[in-house]
Amino acid sequence: MPNFPNRRKNRIKDATALLAAETQAVEADCHQRMTKIRQSPRMKDVLQLKEVTLSEKLRPFMLHIRALHQLQEVAELRMREILDGHLVELRAQRDLPGLE
Repeated sequence: MPNFPNRRKNRIKDATALLAAETQAVEADCHQRMTKIRQSPRMKDVLQLKEVTLSEKLRPFMLHIRALHQLQEVAELRMREILDGHLVELRAQRDLPGLE
């Protein structure tokens, strides 16, 4: 009796490997974005950098990708830092045109 490979198991392994590779790529992208966010001087840039587009295959696993959560936290922290800087500048203004 010939020994046929289990094609279904092979497909599952291939799909799992593909998901793992895509997840690693997303995590690497998130880490690069985190670095750029930490260096960004503008809120608009931070908002654009925190938006990551996921493939249809990865969307169900979105909650399990740790780097996505870290990216959101880094972006929120940077937004607060930028806002605090703006508030300090506003408090230093003494004239009405400067405040406007």
